[in-house]
Amino acid sequence: MSVQYLLDGYNAIHQIPQMVGQKTIKEARESLLRFLAKENLCGSPSNKMTVVFDGQPGICYPHKTFAIRVIFSSHGTADDLIKKMVEEAKNKKSLYVITDDKSLQQGVRGLGAKVLSIKSFFGRMDQSRQRLTRVKMLSQERTISKIEECKINDELEKIWVK
Repeated sequence: MSVQYLLDGYNAIHQIPQMVGQKTIKEARESLLRFLAKENLCGSPSNKMTVVFDGQPGICYPHKTFAIRVIFSSHGTADDLIKKMVEEAKNKKSLYVITDDKSLQQGVRGLGAKVLSIKSFFGRMDQSRQRLTRVKMLSQERTISKIEECKINDELEKIWVK
């Protein structure tokens, strides 16, 4: 049975010190999404994650290459949209809402979803620190294309595999 995760995006960003330190909210959002995609915190490939942010996507919509679905609440709040998604879900027993917002936790529990805190989802404290260090490094990395990646791998193979 697959699992569906609904992550309260800005709530997660505000709980992770390295995300809060980003220059812009766009950078914080993109760092969070890169981290989630790289760490594959969903476990099985059949599990799905949706990250819900308040507001309009506008020009700050994240890259479509992420395997994670990203939704903006537009005119309502992310909390209201998450509650609506839980209400409309067919299999609420396999639905996890990830947030530290107590009001949202109570609301979705009442609708039949399970709740995970930000800390419990991102792992134990020691593992989280290691992951968060990687998040900071990821936000400073330059993204390379698949062609560049193949060229680099070919060069490394020539150097190391003789």
